[in-house]
Amino acid sequence: MGLGGCVGIINATPFTWTQIGVSSYQFISWDSSFPSSIKPGDVFKNYIEWDTGIFVDEGDTFGSVTFQLDNPSSTTFEFHALHPDGQPYNVYVNPSNFDVANANHDNDVINLGFIHDECVAFYLSGEQEHIYANSAPVDWMHSTLDVIGNETLQGITLPGSHDAGIGPDVEYGTVFATPANVRTQGLAIGGQLIEGVRWFDIRPVIGDGGKWLTGHYSGGDNSQGANGESIEEIILQLNTFLSVYQELVILELSHAYNTDDDYRDLNQDEWNTLFDTLTTNVKYLYTEDVPDLSTIKISDFIADGPSVLIVARPDDTITLGSYSTAGIHPDSSFKVFNSYADSSDPDAVISDQLNKMANWRTIDPSQNVFLLSWTETENGIDNVFGNGIEANAYEINQRLFGNVAPVLSANNRPNIIMEDWVQTNEMVSFSMAINWLQQNLWN
Repeated sequence: MGLGGCVGIINATPFTWTQIGVSSYQFISWDSSFPSSIKPGDVFKNYIEWDTGIFVDEGDTFGSVTFQLDNPSSTTFEFHALHPDGQPYNVYVNPSNFDVANANHDNDVINLGFIHDECVAFYLSGEQEHIYANSAPVDWMHSTLDVIGNETLQGITLPGSHDAGIGPDVEYGTVFATPANVRTQGLAIGGQLIEGVRWFDIRPVIGDGGKWLTGHYSGGDNSQGANGESIEEIILQLNTFLSVYQELVILELSHAYNTDDDYRDLNQDEWNTLFDTLTTNVKYLYTEDVPDLSTIKISDFIADGPSVLIVARPDDTITLGSYSTAGIHPDSSFKVFNSYADSSDPDAVISDQLNKMANWRTIDPSQNVFLLSWTETENGIDNVFGNGIEANAYEINQRLFGNVAPVLSANNRPNIIMEDWVQTNEMVSFSMAINWLQQNLWN
């Protein structure tokens, strides 16, 4: 009788890893689970299983495997698995001859955790001595310009945030709105920027007596939902972040309502007021009027400073006019295949999104980039009595690596990975690894 799960590894470096030692005690599956070598670009799901029999003292159980890289520093990574008495099952990595000073790891140990029947993942990406292990510099795009600089938005992967403004500042509005079914993010926009998010789903609304806020509403008759961060606060956090970090940030504006006036769609004058606010106050706006933003090289956006792309997706009755040359880009300039699964069943979401990732160019050839909508959606009575967005996000987010990494290829990869409840920089680690594979193996 055992407890099994997966240790995932993705080697997005030019170095081969060679296994130089392995040992275990009271593991049903460990020694033979790990490969003898891991070549550049390899992705592995390594199944491990603790023996949890009634006569087993799990405090004595251990697993260990060591890999050495053929880089100039002869870096080694020791993977360990333990279950100390009274503590959770855990897999961690102990690096040697590896600079983790900027890697946000305590005591030079990289904790992966353990998830029964799912994968925890170890991401290694980068070039020469600038290698990142389950971490990313805050300015990860500018720091990896040697990898992504000559690519376009069609050729890289970005972490994205669903209903990005509905975080700690959420105000619960309509009768059926609750913290569980409305709040989509644990961090404010500034915190999400620090964690590496670069594509934001911003849903502007007028509410609370004429204020510009973000909202999360069902739309239509009897619209349900609530308001979140103010547009003013988002602009302040964005400007503050980009005054320090030379990054590209994309804001997509959609699902815009006047919640002070029966939750109707914004009209032209209201959109114009929003556009005025944004073009006047957001710094570092990218104002070039180009027909297809997805064809611009990343280095053209951020080599000489930060950039903000604002893409407006109002209904067809709204026009941009002169705002299209002032930093508000039309829907037609950034064509994103964005189709969610509309299900709270994680297996259904995974199947739906992997199928769309494999076939989106055939499903809708007019689109230029693919958004992986890695979110669960509750409907009907489950909106009120279901698990809630945070619990659903934890359920689906932990299945990202195990289901997406094994199917990645040059023609089967996301350009944007969108999640609810972004709390760590794992999406960035995964995105950086995909970007390295795209530049070095798939081009």
